[in-house]
Amino acid sequence: YVLGTEQRALSNIGASRFHQDHKNPVCLTAFGPNINIVRDPRFGRNSELASEDPFLSGTYAAQMVSGMQQQDEKGYKKTAAYLKHYTAYSTEANRGHDTYNISQYDFFDTYLAQYKLAFTAQ
Repeated sequence: YVLGTEQRALSNIGASRFHQDHKNPVCLTAFGPNINIVRDPRFGRNSELASEDPFLSGTYAAQMVSGMQQQDEKGYKKTAAYLKHYTAYSTEANRGHDTYNISQYDFFDTYLAQYKLAFTAQ
């Protein structure tokens, strides 16, 4: 709830990111939550991720999206959440290379499950 309200308020007053020059305005799109599955401890942004459990990550994302996209008193969503990042770009073996051979079962059971929960958030 707080994230959507804050982002809407900053957008309404014309706030700017980083500098007060208004060249990077705060808009109504929010790039988050990040719901990649934690697979590789070398991935430098693991602290942004909820878990290696798709159900926990999906539940976290659904709640965060619901809070960010709550409607204001006129019925408008306060902000638009964008789920991050591409799915299935972290594998269990051969890490550090750009080839990903993920089984169809693992793709749907592990890598897409959290997105389904988040997309169906109310």
